Amino acid sequence: MGEAARSFAKASSKSQPPFAGIATSAAKDTTVKNAITDFATEHFEIACYTSLTLTATELGEKKIAAICKAILKEEQAMANTLKSLFPSLNSEYLATLDDEEAEKAQPEEVVSAPLRRRMNKA
Repeated sequence: MGEAARSFAKASSKSQPPFAGIATSAAKDTTVKNAITDFATEHFEIACYTSLTLTATELGEKKIAAICKAILKEEQAMANTLKSLFPSLNSEYLATLDDEEAEKAQPEEVVSAPLRRRMNKA
C-alpha cells in the first residue's frame, strides 16, 4: 500500500464507520473508489449542514446555527483533505496497472499502454 493510500485510509477512518467501502471491496481499484465514495459523502454532509445552518438561522436558533457552522467547517476541511489525496492515489493506482501490464507484456513490448499515455502527455 502506497503512502497516499495509507494517508487516505487514516483520513477516511476518522469520518466513516468501519463498514465503509464494502461495496467496492472486490475491485482492484478499491482505494480510489473508496476515496470517491468518501469524497461524495463529505459533500452530502456539507449540503446537509449548509441547509441546517440556514434553517436554524432563519428560525432564530443562533446557538444551533453556530454549532452547525462549526461542523460544516469540519466537513469542508475533511473534503479538502480527501481531495488533496486524489492525485497521489490515482498515480499509485496507475502504477499498479503498469506493473500488471509489464507482467503480461509480450517480450517485444517495452512500454505499457498507461505509461505510454503518460509519456505522450508530457
